[in-house]
Amino acid sequence: MMLALVAGLLLRDYPRRSESRLGALFAVGVAAFAVWSGPDIGVRGEVWMTPAMALSVGNNFIFWLFARSLFDDGFRPRAWHAVLWVAIVALGLTAWHAALVDRARLADDINRLLSIQALGFAVLAVIQTQVSWTGDLVEGRRRLRLVVIPASAAYIGLIGMALLVDPGGPQGLAASMFSSLVLALLSFAVAWSMLVISGVDEIFAARKSGQLVASSPGLDVVDQSVIADITHAMTFERLYRQEGMSIRQLSEIQELPEDRLRRLINQALGYRSFAAYLNSYRMAEAKAALADEDQDDVPISTIAADAGFGSFGSFSRAFKKDTGLTPPEFRKRRATWV
Repeated sequence: MMLALVAGLLLRDYPRRSESRLGALFAVGVAAFAVWSGPDIGVRGEVWMTPAMALSVGNNFIFWLFARSLFDDGFRPRAWHAVLWVAIVALGLTAWHAALVDRARLADDINRLLSIQALGFAVLAVIQTQVSWTGDLVEGRRRLRLVVIPASAAYIGLIGMALLVDPGGPQGLAASMFSSLVLALLSFAVAWSMLVISGVDEIFAARKSGQLVASSPGLDVVDQSVIADITHAMTFERLYRQEGMSIRQLSEIQELPEDRLRRLINQALGYRSFAAYLNSYRMAEAKAALADEDQDDVPISTIAADAGFGSFGSFSRAFKKDTGLTPPEFRKRRATWV
């Protein structure tokens, strides 16, 4: 019931957000697994159980998509994600059918494969959470990382390991009791995080970044002055060019508490990650250089490196996303803007 409530609230309050839809789908998938993992349910073979089976076996992949979408603002689900989910579900349904027709060896082999991919996606989700954690500026989302994702990863990981030991699936009484216990803990963690922890609105709400928001909570004259100082340092000292620049380094340079700096960049300027904040300056410099005819002889890779981008590939992807053009196309079209 708690997971169903979470799914309903997410779809009601944030119906157009991909992370909201994936979070709701993940919650429904966990609930479906609760049904599927009941004693002897999976061995009956009724047609009505097919949706529950599909949601259960594909939920580890949905979990990974949810983590990517929630913690990476630039991530968007693609068509190939749906294709891969269908493939995973098809394997699960094949294993189920094989078990029903007494082809135990085939079912065991497929279940082992599914267990391995479940563990793999759980690991990828945890890695995604950790990699982007330090640069996350949304306080509510930072708190959410510490509760929902570790609990969910533990759930999927433990179930995956149980399947490796018992490849016949979680239909046995012991496995069912084990999964139900972990499910109860997960349900509590998800429901408590989504319904009790403050800041859910800022997690799912999008805000236009780069402009001072005078009405931001707690933004006074002193805060505006601090923002002006940081902007001056970025614009004229070009701190964004420094390799490995982090929010901790910037807080030390500006002699500001890191938490306060996070709050100001997020609430006053609207940036949800420190990487997006830095890239806004890097992108502005790169576009200015590509639009300058005096720099036509400067290689694009040099322009990207001078602006602070770590690799040409990341620069090209960010540039195409920002302008809709590749860097060479942007430079060639300059003549039409003059």
